[in-house]
Amino acid sequence: YRALRPPMSPFLAALHQSRVPSSRAVFDVCLPGFLSRMEWPVSGSDEWFYPGVYVGMGFALPAAIGVALADPARPVTVVAGDGGFQMTMQELGTAVQHGIPLTVVVVNDGGLTLIRRVQDRDFGGRRVEVDLLNPEFTRLAEAYGMPATLVRTPDELRQALRQRFEATGPWLIEYRIEA
Repeated sequence: YRALRPPMSPFLAALHQSRVPSSRAVFDVCLPGFLSRMEWPVSGSDEWFYPGVYVGMGFALPAAIGVALADPARPVTVVAGDGGFQMTMQELGTAVQHGIPLTVVVVNDGGLTLIRRVQDRDFGGRRVEVDLLNPEFTRLAEAYGMPATLVRTPDELRQALRQRFEATGPWLIEYRIEA
């Protein structure tokens, strides 16, 4: 099986290499989440969470809060695209209010990437409602009173994750990329 597993994307590799042993990852419907279905190594039944067949956007943050509350001793990382994250981003308030130690990684590429790719492929590049006008997610997190870091490369992501795991409480990392 390992020989058949594709190499990890640079983003997922940075995330996986920087995780704390016994940590859990909760993915939303986004490009990294979709790729995690094939690339994310899992050795236990409660290490990786994804919304499954019906792929409901907005799943990751509320689900991660539940995962964190079920076993507060184990770290939880949320990975969400900018579109899916905006569907439930108000739950940052819940995480801060209750001191839930989540690492929230928002992949900000200014759009609904998976849908954008389907439209480009099937409709000759004609796009409808897949490009987003996003807030500054780091400032949003700071407005909720949580630390936030902006990164643009896998190496910066690794550094931010190392810094994050030395702290307590919720933390947001915005991974901004050009689409």
